[in-house]
Amino acid sequence: MIDSPSNTDPYRTQHKLRLSYMPWLYARLKPAQRLWAQQWQEEWQAYLCTMETITLGKNCFIAPEARLFAEPGRPIIIGDNSYVAADSVLHGPLTLGKAYLLIITSVWMVAVKASLSAIIRALPLIPRLMHSTMAWKLTA
Repeated sequence: MIDSPSNTDPYRTQHKLRLSYMPWLYARLKPAQRLWAQQWQEEWQAYLCTMETITLGKNCFIAPEARLFAEPGRPIIIGDNSYVAADSVLHGPLTLGKAYLLIITSVWMVAVKASLSAIIRALPLIPRLMHSTMAWKLTA
């Protein structure tokens, strides 16, 4: 779901791509950007929930470049304030609690703001997901 330059300005297209790969930035958007980003996410999440057996909490960000597969009887449930980055692949049944950052990638992540204790709490989640998965329980 990448917008072409014909239906939006080039800056917004690039901004959406940046959010997709660095979804923790979504929570820090300025009000003007938050307006269009929230509408974009509401439309995308409504589409996902129509196509798959997915339940999303409040204030979630799901990158359009992520792949979520949740057949009937194999739901994906994602809690409030959670983020799923681009190139992530999730296949149900899967439940993520509140405030998770999920990145499945072959590239090394840089500078994710999460406490060491939060990362350690997320480690049991990793074997249940794919090989190159990074998941953090975000803390305030």
